[in-house]
Amino acid sequence: LPLDWYLELLRFIKERHPIHVHGFSASEVEMMAKVSKLPVDEVLRMLHQAGLDSMPGAGAEVLVDAVRDFIAPKKIDSARWVEIHEAAHEVGMLTTATLMYGVGEVWEDRLEHMLKLRAAQERSLARGAGRFTAFITWSFQPSLTEMQDWDIDLGTGMDYLKMTALSRVVLDNFENVQVSYVTQGPKLAQVALRFGANDFGSLML
Repeated sequence: LPLDWYLELLRFIKERHPIHVHGFSASEVEMMAKVSKLPVDEVLRMLHQAGLDSMPGAGAEVLVDAVRDFIAPKKIDSARWVEIHEAAHEVGMLTTATLMYGVGEVWEDRLEHMLKLRAAQERSLARGAGRFTAFITWSFQPSLTEMQDWDIDLGTGMDYLKMTALSRVVLDNFENVQVSYVTQGPKLAQVALRFGANDFGSLML
């Protein structure tokens, strides 16, 4: 679809329903830039002016290219994901960051992912425009996907609590660590609030 379609959609929403619009992943913004033949920062500026208030961290998966090449070879690489989010911050937008683990990566990959986010947040905070408002992690849900029969360690509830605690320690420049009740269930999500999280996932469409 042409970029104008998305711009008109945002204007339509804002004119009729003055709500905060949190939408479009970095991979989707990249495709908009390719279709429109415009630089990503210009696309983000136009989206923001049309009514896009913030961007989700969707598509981050694990920001280690050896992992991404295995599970999502057609998505943008880790450096590009970070670059697009920083560009969104530059035009004044807020974004969130995510980590989907349990796809065959190791704990060192998860830590590398968080350290990349921490460095990106440091740069954005120094520029004084937008920033990451929250970090959300969850375990991969393979049911009904092409990966449901793969022999990979999905992790346990205890792993999720460890991930939550680790993210709070490593991401000391993130104000919010959000739990995902959608993937972990409300009970474990409640427990995770005692492991460093201070924010609870909301409804999604």
